Amino acid sequence: MRILLVVDSLEVGGAEQHVTDLARALRATGYLVTVACATGGPLVAELEAARVPVHVLVTGPVKHRVDLRFAWKLRRVLRAGEFDLVHAHLYAGAVAAALAVIGIGCARVVTVHSESRWQRHFARSVSGYVYRTADAILAVSEPIAHQLTVVHGVAPDRTTVIANALYPTALCTRRRRATLRGGVVVGVAGRLHRDKGVDVLLDAMVRVLYRHPQVQTVVVGDGPQREHLQRKARSLGLDDRVSFLGCIPGARNLIPSFDVLVVPSRTEGSPLVVLEAMAAGIPVVASCVGGIPDQIRHGVTGLLVAPDNPGELGKAIEQLLCEPATRNSLAAEGRRQVAERFPYRVLLDGIERVYAEALARRSARNTRGC
Repeated sequence: MRILLVVDSLEVGGAEQHVTDLARALRATGYLVTVACATGGPLVAELEAARVPVHVLVTGPVKHRVDLRFAWKLRRVLRAGEFDLVHAHLYAGAVAAALAVIGIGCARVVTVHSESRWQRHFARSVSGYVYRTADAILAVSEPIAHQLTVVHGVAPDRTTVIANALYPTALCTRRRRATLRGGVVVGVAGRLHRDKGVDVLLDAMVRVLYRHPQVQTVVVGDGPQREHLQRKARSLGLDDRVSFLGCIPGARNLIPSFDVLVVPSRTEGSPLVVLEAMAAGIPVVASCVGGIPDQIRHGVTGLLVAPDNPGELGKAIEQLLCEPATRNSLAAEGRRQVAERFPYRVLLDGIERVYAEALARRSARNTRGC
């Protein structure tokens, strides 16, 4: 089977890493896999090392946009490659794929990675068209699947929930001590967007640092809020206790250097970073949103807090800093359960089943001439 995976970019991010890992896994299983993106990024090198062909189609950002250049160039890739199925991820990639396949006849699958609260009327309308005309939809959490039905009118039998899982080589079996700036490290990793709640973490760290001045906060990632967050850190007097590392290759390799990982998101799908931390034996404090409660059992494999609540977040971080036994217990149980409950083979088997269903639906449509 010839499969084309489509994504907005190959910058470092959860959805982008998911596409990269999926491409490698499908290729290892025997599929002919190609990846197309609007813009490149550090993950291109991972795909090239795995001998997965990559097409970088346009220059400039396309995130959250309808980009006709992206769709037109993607259509040319589809025609040249004679693909059986196109699997699209993220808004711009999903829209481009929906436009590119018109009249070509290959099956189309879309993975929805977030609740997309940024969308207003136009984007919601476009998303509804993209989802309702797809041959199959994958949602990374139950809340997203529910939203697809309620907001976008997607038939429930067209949606399959498959939570994210760690690609086997991403599993880390041992801690590495921090070499960042010494001391205790509280880390956050993700795109610097309001939805990720890094501003909430900064407010929480004011409380934490009052009682634990040795703590260093490390922010890994980049995005539209970076300058705002840096200004906020300065205004809170956190300059010398917060490090913004930006978007760096191999960012997941820094996670074992954290003492605590924080995921302070206001909205989420099924974040890979939670699983990466648990696999590395790093205790996690995370917002109780999206698919995170399916990943973390409160008080057993991590701590869950209300979103947008700096006081509660700071209190949970302090608990882990003050209670080594709790920290070690959560880390050990998290490592055990991530291997048992989120094996990559389950994700891959589920995606292969969805591919088969999508191909059957597309074949039936082509037979009917519609």
